[in-house]
Amino acid sequence: MNKISQAIIMCGGKGTRIHCLTKDLIPKSLIKFNEIPFLEILIYKILDLGISRIIFCTGHHSDQIEKFLHNFKKIKNLNVNFIISKESYPLGTAGALKLCANYLEGNLSLVLNGDTYVRYNLNNYIYWHLNNNFETSLMLSFVLNSSKYGSVEVINNKICKFYEKKVTFFKYVYNGIFISQNKYINSIKLKFSNVEDTFFQSRLNNLHGYKTFCKFYDIGSIEGYNRAKKFLI
Repeated sequence: MNKISQAIIMCGGKGTRIHCLTKDLIPKSLIKFNEIPFLEILIYKILDLGISRIIFCTGHHSDQIEKFLHNFKKIKNLNVNFIISKESYPLGTAGALKLCANYLEGNLSLVLNGDTYVRYNLNNYIYWHLNNNFETSLMLSFVLNSSKYGSVEVINNKICKFYEKKVTFFKYVYNGIFISQNKYINSIKLKFSNVEDTFFQSRLNNLHGYKTFCKFYDIGSIEGYNRAKKFLI
């Protein structure tokens, strides 16, 4: 059974939806909850999985993220390997993944949005993926209203179709975490695109969904940030 070789955190966005908080002075991944930067919360969630190699796909305000990681590693004295994959121009989530492909080791990577917190023990998802020997899988959450996310049609754990954002009820949605074999990440074209629009569509013939009822918080929006405060503080 293959193991996860590294985690990849997508933290290159400009945070336009939450500009009133960042004032474009900090990256959204460094917004603090109870004086703790959100990125630190994500890092510990990954380390708790036994993954000590993390690639950070950065762009906007990358210098601040790099400084934070340097200080974090020094102060906490942790045996971790932090790698920066920096965009010189916006590439979207798919393009950013392709850019970091040269840093990938082993066979599998766990990919997380740098602005989303999922209230779930990810070990369960990882075990499910590895036990079934899937090539690429998405973690899904059941929501009452999928209008903010777009929904996913999944039959017997096989993802069949993605639906655009619209008012639909009682649906599964992608919550910002997926696992993929590195060879498929490497096959992405180096251009601006997002994983939902290109990478997932290209993998649709062999794409699986891990269905959960867990809550997740997108801190990249004001509503998501306010919801996360109630849990993370």
